[in-house]
Amino acid sequence: MKTWVILATLLVVATAVPQGGFFSNLASRIRNSLRRPSRQTRQPPPPFRPRLPAQPAFPPQGHPTLQKQQQPHEHAHNHPQSHQQQHQQKPFATSPFSNQISHSPLRSQPGRPQSPPQISSFTHGCAHAVPNLERPDGSKYIMTFLNGCSNFTAQEADDYCRANAGRAISLDTTDKANYINNILAQNAQRYLWTGGRIDHNAGVVTWPSGAREGYQRGKRFWSYTGGASKTEDVPQPDNRDGNEVCIAILNNFYADGIRWHDVACHHRKP
Repeated sequence: MKTWVILATLLVVATAVPQGGFFSNLASRIRNSLRRPSRQTRQPPPPFRPRLPAQPAFPPQGHPTLQKQQQPHEHAHNHPQSHQQQHQQKPFATSPFSNQISHSPLRSQPGRPQSPPQISSFTHGCAHAVPNLERPDGSKYIMTFLNGCSNFTAQEADDYCRANAGRAISLDTTDKANYINNILAQNAQRYLWTGGRIDHNAGVVTWPSGAREGYQRGKRFWSYTGGASKTEDVPQPDNRDGNEVCIAILNNFYADGIRWHDVACHHRKP
């Protein structure tokens, strides 16, 4: 009601004022506004858009995309390590069982010690041994009778020597033969196998060292007698059994001192 009163007053005043004045223009504008209502429509307010919460600085595990977006930010502020180092550390954060897997091959089962492979330490009933005799020139020997082993055939004696990384002894020099004769005398040992073999037809002795030598019966270290005859001396080697191709040292066995004899290889000696 107050609005209409004011408008009526303005109209009365406008009619009293000459045309072209201020009030004339004002009255004209008011009339125009009353005649033609404004076609402008009020724009609706923008739709409400809720603000999304800011992404956390440390995204939860299982979102590699979010983690990659945060990596440059972390690197710039408080992680001087290189990107490669961060990538290497990632499996430890995402795989809590990685340490257990990597260490599982190193775990040993208690109560089950692994024993070394069993290796025989005996040959023909005699324990393997280290050398128990050494010559002044450094040559070393295993004298089995000093270890209580005295029951080998000629072939078994060589087998035992091979099992101990050696061979049956080669008496292919005078010094060596004299040295072994003295060992038998010092220990009152009755007999001993050598590694020599006789070819009676060729008249040749062959030693494990590869040395070969001829012989004369009853000469040098060969005995002048044996068991072939009780009435006369038959010098060695005599091959009285027809198969005496092995050589043994006998200590006064025939009251002949320490001498060489050809012997059948099945006999048993140290």
